[in-house]
Amino acid sequence: MGDVAFILACMLTIFAPLHWLVWRQMSMLDDPRHLRAVGVVILREEAIDAYGELIGRYADTSIHGTVTFMGMRYEYARVVHPDYAARVGENELYLPPGLLYRACG
Repeated sequence: MGDVAFILACMLTIFAPLHWLVWRQMSMLDDPRHLRAVGVVILREEAIDAYGELIGRYADTSIHGTVTFMGMRYEYARVVHPDYAARVGENELYLPPGLLYRACG
């Protein structure tokens, strides 16, 4: 019985901090301030809350003057190469196939 208790104690010692760390990282994904700080890559259009006025088209995709994601508003900045999605920066939002938006305010 002592061996089982020791093994359980070791498992708790290892897995409890890992569980807390994963939980903490996942909870940051619900925080718009965190997302703005690290940048956002949108993979599905359904993730966008609202679109502003249509200002053009690029590669069969509509370009809107603004988009709203998780209550944060972003304005159109420029067209970028699709590889840019891997290095989106602070206050940026990337929409395929290469539309880059910057946070307003």
